[in-house]
Amino acid sequence: MAYTYKDYIDQDNILIDGDNEQRFSMYVPFRIQDSNSQVLIIMRNPSKANELNSDMTINNVLSFCHGKYSGVFVANLFPFYAKDPRLLNQHIGTSHYKKLMDKNKKTIDEILDKNPRIKHVIIAWGVNKSKLQGQYEDTIAGILKIVNKHEKTIFAMRFTSSNQPWHPRNWGGEDSGYQLELYEWMTDAYEDAYGCRVNHFCL
Repeated sequence: MAYTYKDYIDQDNILIDGDNEQRFSMYVPFRIQDSNSQVLIIMRNPSKANELNSDMTINNVLSFCHGKYSGVFVANLFPFYAKDPRLLNQHIGTSHYKKLMDKNKKTIDEILDKNPRIKHVIIAWGVNKSKLQGQYEDTIAGILKIVNKHEKTIFAMRFTSSNQPWHPRNWGGEDSGYQLELYEWMTDAYEDAYGCRVNHFCL
């Protein structure tokens, strides 16, 4: 199914850092700037969206953020395009994997450093259903360390029965009837192996 951007998206000014194989970041501005603030969404990996076409996940993100922010930065734990996240395993251990993952972390760091209008960071990577060979939790820890360095308030959607952030494919979009609510992702009292404090939901 082909997804298009809604009329409230300033599609001519969408910015993509990436190519047909990887997407390190994406910036999507709204036509009407209801707010001066921006938001960074960090998901698992890119699926299809680019300058020309959207996808269900991105449309759900933009629907939620419309009217709250002037624009949305999108980044991911893993920069590799994959409709099925289990396919991310094919990149682990390859010669290019570490280089691209390092660039991905650097991109997130630079987004936060160069865009002081970013008011919130929303984490939205979902649970580790793809069995990423031990890489999932380690990658999350590294990304959280970067975000914590910039002292940004972190939020997430959540299931009531889980402490994992809710992936935007489940947000439902503007016609779903869901009452979506962000919860602050609070810092707990212990640190992981990376030296960054592990975060959990505060209800």
